[in-house]
Amino acid sequence: VIYEYSGNMTCTWNSGKPTYIDTKYVVYVKSLETEEEQQYLSSSCINISTDSLQGGKKYLVWVQAANALGMEKSKQLQINLDDIVIPSASIISRVEDINTAVP
Repeated sequence: VIYEYSGNMTCTWNSGKPTYIDTKYVVYVKSLETEEEQQYLSSSCINISTDSLQGGKKYLVWVQAANALGMEKSKQLQINLDDIVIPSASIISRVEDINTAVP
């Protein structure tokens, strides 16, 4: 998600059953327009500055997990930055009742 006015894309994932061993997660972000791929080391979620994403609006995103038991990667998720923005809540500035004489 990208919260409106934040300038960051927030990536979270369900890591499955806890293994109780040290697990490292790498988030991969690959531009579908320029083929540029970026990697971000994380623990459970990550905020990625949209300014660092220079490859347009369409990306593939996936997570790779590695620990002493091995390595696994998630399915790739195709995203468009314009589609994952969560707008801020509306601010009510005025209310009118058109059915009565008193505003």
